[in-house]
Amino acid sequence: MFANVSANKLVPMKKRIFDLIFSVILVLLASPLFVLIAVLVRLTSKGPVIFRQKRLGFNQAPFTIFKFRGMKDGSGKEGLDMVMPNDDRVTKVGRIIRKTHLDELPQLWNVIKGEMSIIGPRPLMESIVSLRMDTVPNYGNRFLVKPGLTGIVQVRGRLMARKMGAKRNLRLDLFYIKKQNLVFDLKILYRTVLTVLQAKGV
Repeated sequence: MFANVSANKLVPMKKRIFDLIFSVILVLLASPLFVLIAVLVRLTSKGPVIFRQKRLGFNQAPFTIFKFRGMKDGSGKEGLDMVMPNDDRVTKVGRIIRKTHLDELPQLWNVIKGEMSIIGPRPLMESIVSLRMDTVPNYGNRFLVKPGLTGIVQVRGRLMARKMGAKRNLRLDLFYIKKQNLVFDLKILYRTVLTVLQAKGV
């Protein structure tokens, strides 16, 4: 249905301006929260505060994503192991920040750098993308836009997204790419706020 998704909306100027304004304002407003989470991560588990991992972005270009570390140092490097409820690799602080998606706040720096947008498909590891490119038709079309801090799939929560499977998630991503506009982005942001408040995470 979405095999021929139009690429005429790639990196639109209005979206970039929105991304910059929104991310800078949110960083300023949330700066005390950044400090609090960083201190809690540092005090409750060994390892770096920030978790870094290579992901694929616009046109499958690799970039380094930033997150607050919510798992024991060294966990989740491969990205293929599913994190289950009560997974002992997740720290006590990690359970809270992952469930509320606050672990993803450092990705605002990726947005400011232009590697991500506020709204878009979830950024994925190359190993996962390689598997899905071989099994899911038109999977490469999801890279016609930058990955997002949140998106139409992400607001469903991590577990729900996994239950839906790659093909159904791709349909949602391609629907967003085809229909994206400011009003749609604002609706997804609203749903994201509800998801965070309701703690629909891992």
